[in-house]
Amino acid sequence: MSTHQPAPDALFWKRKLAAFLHDTPTKCLNIPEHREKSRSAMLRAGFTEEEVNAYDHEADWAAAAADRLPFPASRASGLTCAFDGHRNRFHHPLDGQQQLGFAPIKSDAIGTEVEQFGQPNFPPASADVSRIWRDRFFAHWRLWCRDAREKDHRLAFLPADTRIPDHTIWNHMQVVSALAGANADGGPAFLRLQIGGVQEFIAAARSTRDLWSSSYLLSWLMVAGLKHLTTHIGPDAVVFPNLLGQPLFDLHWKNDLWKDLSANGTDSVWQGFNHSDPEILTPNFPNVFLALVPANQATSLGRSTAESIRTELKSIAAHVWEDAIQAGILTKADQIRFDSQIDRFLNISWQAEPWPADLDTACGLAKDAPKDSPLATAAERVSMVRDMAERAMPHEHRDWRYYIGGQDGPKTKLNNTGLAWSILVAHQQAQLDAVRQTRIFAANAEGGWSVGSHNTKDALIARDEALVSGSELRDRVNAAGEFWPKLFKKNDPTGALTLLKRTWHIAYLHKIWQFPLDAFKMPNTRGIAAHDPDSNGDDECSVEDLPSSEKYFAVLALDGDEIGKWVSGAKTPPITDQLAHYADGSGNLTEGSLPYFKRQGMDDFLASRRALSPSYHLQFSEALSAFALHCAGPIVEAFDGRLIYAGGDDVVALLPADTALHCAEALRAAFQGSEKLAALLAGTSAANHFTAPAPGFLARSDSRDQHGRGTPIPFIVPGPAAEVSVGLAIAHFKAPLQDVVRAAQDAERRAKNPADKHGLGRAAFSLRLMKHSGETLDWGSKWTGGGLPLYRAIAHALDTEQLTGKFPHRLCEILTPFISDTAAVTDIEDFPIAEVIRREFARLLAQHEGNALDRLPLVTALEAYLHTMSGNKASAVANDLVQLATAVAFAHRTR
Repeated sequence: MSTHQPAPDALFWKRKLAAFLHDTPTKCLNIPEHREKSRSAMLRAGFTEEEVNAYDHEADWAAAAADRLPFPASRASGLTCAFDGHRNRFHHPLDGQQQLGFAPIKSDAIGTEVEQFGQPNFPPASADVSRIWRDRFFAHWRLWCRDAREKDHRLAFLPADTRIPDHTIWNHMQVVSALAGANADGGPAFLRLQIGGVQEFIAAARSTRDLWSSSYLLSWLMVAGLKHLTTHIGPDAVVFPNLLGQPLFDLHWKNDLWKDLSANGTDSVWQGFNHSDPEILTPNFPNVFLALVPANQATSLGRSTAESIRTELKSIAAHVWEDAIQAGILTKADQIRFDSQIDRFLNISWQAEPWPADLDTACGLAKDAPKDSPLATAAERVSMVRDMAERAMPHEHRDWRYYIGGQDGPKTKLNNTGLAWSILVAHQQAQLDAVRQTRIFAANAEGGWSVGSHNTKDALIARDEALVSGSELRDRVNAAGEFWPKLFKKNDPTGALTLLKRTWHIAYLHKIWQFPLDAFKMPNTRGIAAHDPDSNGDDECSVEDLPSSEKYFAVLALDGDEIGKWVSGAKTPPITDQLAHYADGSGNLTEGSLPYFKRQGMDDFLASRRALSPSYHLQFSEALSAFALHCAGPIVEAFDGRLIYAGGDDVVALLPADTALHCAEALRAAFQGSEKLAALLAGTSAANHFTAPAPGFLARSDSRDQHGRGTPIPFIVPGPAAEVSVGLAIAHFKAPLQDVVRAAQDAERRAKNPADKHGLGRAAFSLRLMKHSGETLDWGSKWTGGGLPLYRAIAHALDTEQLTGKFPHRLCEILTPFISDTAAVTDIEDFPIAEVIRREFARLLAQHEGNALDRLPLVTALEAYLHTMSGNKASAVANDLVQLATAVAFAHRTR
């Protein structure tokens, strides 16, 4: 079946660009004049006077219905809002109680000047009219916000609607252009695609390179699919993940777009991006996307996008095969098995669903939804909005633009399907889940019964048979020379996927995409343990003289808590927190949209949660991407670690044992945009690198605007309403990396699992110690519990030699007799375990005092810990403290 998609014509791209420019970034500074400013922007973009007013108004109305509320008419209701960034501030989309403020822009003229300065204006790079307009659209989508905020950071957070300032005008412009493109052929439809089975493939790793390579391959394949999709619908149409500012996505458009555009005739746009190799080579794409597409093309786009991913994999595999054949690693006889294993690798599922014709039909999709399901929750949120607008709002206040019948009335029923965005998203997710559960797969059967060494399984991916192994592999890689012996240090049975993940960076990324070989240096676990993450793991080194403190490393696995609920909209904030509410000139808190709804007695509506919206999707994805791109790497490096994967809410890193937990704490602070981040990074290479202008927002010292003295440009992160859980596994550097990765994933699950499943109930960390002898030990705590401060205090005392290395071991010896190993022995009721611990702790401090011991932080931390453990049985308290002491002793061995 052919999956060829014809390229969009110039009219398609003009339609999208006109929709994108229907509002201008500074609209909120002068709403009465915004249409004239929009007209000027369209003329600067190349439109004629006749084309200026021809944009898709229906797309604008649908976007407004999906993103906002059906507010009352301002004149009839008296509801007006002015946005200045100081009194009326930008509300965090996940938590409107967190608000970003800034000095007011003094005049509309100043904002307009910055707006005009930032608007892209490039000479055409082609004589092809459709490409000219495609390039113009891409440039406005990708560059206008970037250049405007670099001129004045305040333009990045001007709202689309001053009455509910929790999404930016840039978000609205993108949603309108996406809907305008989707309306071009049969109305909009959702297309969702997912690559399955990724965790097992990533975890199958012998080395740091294997771990990175697996993650990056999956990100690369997803972006290859998105490159194909956006060629036909534009990058704005991808709602999740947000593609704006993604280095890897920019790279895939380098040759077809960015290297040919230049503002000054010298430097290309691609050069202006200034993406470093480490930025591009950091895997950070999720394994799923959601896009708005034309309904009549939805099925063909789903098929062709899935096929483009498979085609890219086959292209990579072909280059790996060719290198392996030329080097003599494989023979022609291996090709059938090699191709078969590559063909079976990807598990791609996709589902396309057109939007219903009207709001009632869209809401009807949730009619039989199970109680408390995402679909039922979405329907409940939409119902609250409809009740407010169709029943509770005074009839004379209703804005006719939102209702069936328009100005002629009767203004009793809302008119736009866009309001049901959350229902449509939830219904389509359920449809994709059904597709994934019933997918067709090709059985792996060669026919007949076969025995012999040729059936030996791949050492990492036990599903597949090896192509080469043992002494045969060793002889071939030694004969091949070059990089082969360094990449295959063991004689492990090796199948197609292991060969691909071990060598595709050379066969494809280096030889085809021209990445320098130095960009692929990877530390081995010994280098990580020794605080040397920049070492090259391909080089051999002596380990006999290493101190014990440099023989242990950690795998860190961070994952956002209940991210599925955040993405589905189940955890959106209450409406009351998102509405504008600010003081008048006299300081009275009477202004904004919130007072209007309070005056109307709509308390239930205000208490309900905001319905999921397209701008929420974009901003949530933007927040995850900002954490991954701007925070995760510098923080991991500050603790002498190596970032392996950063996919927004999902981070995998390798770290020295004694910095791993500190790094985890700093990553959580960055995820939440906490002001504590600066203190956690004090004394590291990232000290003074981050500031928190408001909770949920961060800024970097190396990214400043040109306004005034150069203010660090804020960016949004998930914020304090979102949480993470972290699993850590600490092991000897000779331990199989595959086992340590899985131990970290197990620890992460323990941190997330509820207490009745022996877990910590989320918002926690769990640490697994894997001793060289084979013994394992688990310990963990809530982030807000007393365990972490006590761990930190003891670790600091050990690292600064205020305590001798024997202190935690003696603490364990004293407390172990209080732990019961059998149910037959029960705790004595009201046993004073806290007082026993206080006295023994004080005695041990005196016995193991080192240099200038400061007891106060240790005693304070112990008291806080005992307070959080109050109410637990004596044996449970003793057991937890023994595990804590063992963990700190193991991770912070005396140097």
